[in-house]
Amino acid sequence: MPTSDIELEPRRVDTFVVLDLDRTLLHSDNLIAVLCKELHNHGVSLEEIEEVSAYIFTQIGTSFSGTGYITEKYGEEMLNAVMADAMAKAEAGELEEILLYPGTRELLDQLDEIGTPFGVLTFGEQRNQQFKIDLLRAILKRPAERLPATVTSEPSKSHWMHDSWEQDDGLFMIPADFTHSQAVTAEHLVTLDDKLVNLYSYDENVRGILIANQENAAQGVPIAKIVEALRAGITIKELSEHFDPTREN
Repeated sequence: MPTSDIELEPRRVDTFVVLDLDRTLLHSDNLIAVLCKELHNHGVSLEEIEEVSAYIFTQIGTSFSGTGYITEKYGEEMLNAVMADAMAKAEAGELEEILLYPGTRELLDQLDEIGTPFGVLTFGEQRNQQFKIDLLRAILKRPAERLPATVTSEPSKSHWMHDSWEQDDGLFMIPADFTHSQAVTAEHLVTLDDKLVNLYSYDENVRGILIANQENAAQGVPIAKIVEALRAGITIKELSEHFDPTREN
């Protein structure tokens, strides 16, 4: 029987890492600038692009869909064109410095190296978020099986994880359709997210690290600092015990 036809037993691990997308791995604000630049290449005036950009940036931090707004204003064909242009540049290696925070590539490589499974969980409109996932995969040259990702319509990620993954025995069963290979049974979940609300959980086995990639942030740590700690031999679980601002450590 071919290996692909054999249902593998879940892989048992101590920790599974849940990664946020927007402003954690992907510089989504810069993505808006990239898409607006492509609008100019399709005949939209610079003056109008400035107005569009200004409006979109007033929505930063909300669940506002930039791609949805472009569709509403210019139509589906224009959106498809600018998305295709951005994807081509991502595949050509032109967008990494613009769209990836320092340490994004290294974080995923380090988690692979130490054998800690992970997946991206992002909230928002399906097409908008799937485009960003595909863009991130193209920049990193990671196919779906090496960068599993799921879009959720549930605004509370911790609740989504509990409802979807928690078993009666208190362990978490992460299905193969999220890991893209083999189901994982984890004792602990660690979430990396730039929104504090996504770190709250009533379960001591669900921890979080608040990510703050911007300079001079009052709370949180940048992705690059997480990478440094992992390289120094500190586990992601240990980091969450120190850097989860929702818990008394």
